Formats: sequence, C-alpha cells, structure tokens
Amino acid sequence: MARRSPRLTGKPSASSASSSSCGTLAMGSLAKRSQRSRARPGAGGYGTLAFTHGVGLYSNLLALEDEHGIAVGVINVPALGESVYAARGLGCFCNGVRAQVSERAELAESYLSASSFGDWDETALLGAKRAGLQLRTWGDGYGYSLVATGRVDAMVDVQAATHDLAAMPVIISEAGGRFTDLGGAPGPDGGSGVASNGRIHDALLRLLVRS
Repeated sequence: MARRSPRLTGKPSASSASSSSCGTLAMGSLAKRSQRSRARPGAGGYGTLAFTHGVGLYSNLLALEDEHGIAVGVINVPALGESVYAARGLGCFCNGVRAQVSERAELAESYLSASSFGDWDETALLGAKRAGLQLRTWGDGYGYSLVATGRVDAMVDVQAATHDLAAMPVIISEAGGRFTDLGGAPGPDGGSGVASNGRIHDALLRLLVRS
C-alpha cells in the first residue's frame, strides 16, 4: 500500500516553525483565546512506556479548559519534532500548517491505531479484522495526532484516563473529525477514547459495541 502523507493545507505562518520542525507553538490567536482558560487537571505526558523503553512515540499533552469546555489542545511529540495543536473555532495545525483528517468513508482498508490491543475484547478484535480494518499500534498521543493529520483514519483507546484524552476532542474536531468515548458520548471523561475522520465513526462504534 502507498505510504500516506499528512493532510496539511496552506503555508506555515510567519510566526510558526518551518514544516520540518513542529516544536514551536507561536500561535498568537490561540494564546489570546487561552488567556482566561485554565490547564486541564492532570495534563502532562502520554506514552510513558514508550519513553522508558527508548521508543520515540511518547508525547507531551496540554489542554486548556474554559466555561464552554476544552478550548485549546496540544500534542507535542518531541522525539519526532512534531506538534499538533488546535483551538476551538480556529482550526488544527501541525508545524504551522493546517491539518485535516482523511477522507476515507468505509471501514474496509481504513487504518485503525490503538495504544494496545491487549485490553481489547477478543470478539471486538475479531470483528475489526473481519471488517477489513488495517490494525496498527501507533498509539498514545501520537495516534491521535495521526488521525488529525490524516495519516490514519481512527484511533481507539479502550481504557484511558481523562488527562490522557483531554486535548483530543478539540484537536480532532478542528481537524474535521470526531471524538467520543466507546458509548458515543463526546468529551474526554468517559474512560475510553475513539477518534476518527468522522466518516467511519458511527460504523466503527457499532462494530465495537456489537462485538
């Protein structure tokens, strides 16, 4: 299969890092939006096991919450030099370039990533295989950044804490996708996370719940 490139549109802003370095978060409008926000409790790192084993897929997470919910989200993957970030109503960006989810509309051949398949129910895993999903373990915060940039079509965490998921809803929605828990409820507090390009979301939830 052909290698996927990030779905990035537009040009980096003058205040942002170049496309080869995602580490600079010089987002003037995002900073203004977050001045009256507060950090989501527990926002920090995701992928501790990757870090301790020398695997460069660990990430730093930040979520800012206001009276309307999560306003700003950041996924920084320092070992890869990538930062994906978004603010409500202002779009999602990677390396200062607008990021978009994929356009795949069918489960078959869609790429689904997970932090681990070890905590999946065997029937759910079998159902995913029968549906023709391409299963990968590019997980933790990095997996959600892949969804936001269109490199995979879905990311599933069967079990995850609020602080691991707090940044994801605004990032995924501003990239054009959808984020819920396994029960279909939006937000990061449901104990699980499902992010997708939106087009396959309902079918994916039905497969996971039915299984």
